Amino acid sequence: YRLVYGGNQGQFDQLSQRDGQQYTAQSIKAEWQRFFDSDTVQGNGQTIGGYDNVYRFFERMTRDFHEAGVPMLVGTDGPGFPGVMSGFAVHVELDLLRGIGMPVEAVYAAATRNAGRFVDETLAPAAGFGSIEVGRRADLNLLSGNPLESLEVLRQPLAVMARGRLWSRSYLQEQLDLLAQRVDQQSKIDDLWLSDAAAGSHHCVEHLGVRGPDQD
Repeated sequence: YRLVYGGNQGQFDQLSQRDGQQYTAQSIKAEWQRFFDSDTVQGNGQTIGGYDNVYRFFERMTRDFHEAGVPMLVGTDGPGFPGVMSGFAVHVELDLLRGIGMPVEAVYAAATRNAGRFVDETLAPAAGFGSIEVGRRADLNLLSGNPLESLEVLRQPLAVMARGRLWSRSYLQEQLDLLAQRVDQQSKIDDLWLSDAAAGSHHCVEHLGVRGPDQD
């Protein structure tokens, strides 16, 4: 938030190179850049320092909500907001919630039990996820350490069970590698298409004898 709305290209470039960018389509990154270049960001006169105060307000508000007993939910807005990588942003948000002083159990509840309860009550009754109980969906992470001691163990699960089906870490990494290859290939195709389109436009201009405004 503060890096995007601060309007600094260097900070924005750093943000858009977060872990997970290799799996993010170039078309999405282009949308991020267009938003960053828009008057919404560049024309408001704010600086990173000014947005620090806004960010601290959000931290305080979130902490106050938790202390008041308001159920919290994880929601990253990815990839609609620049630099927010789908999936990877969840880990960032968990770190931020922990950083404002929420107990680790409450942090996990925001991403599991509370989220499941919200979906059950408002979107899809009896969806059945968010907690480990008989009759609920078998969605589990197999970890190498105690998640109550460190959030980092979530980033490299040994295996993931989704709806009762077990996926090994090696298989998941293979799928990520394939996705990265597809994203890279599509990016090269897009670059080639833009290059050909530019060359074609230049050829048409020459062929039709169209003269620029500075040509007499």
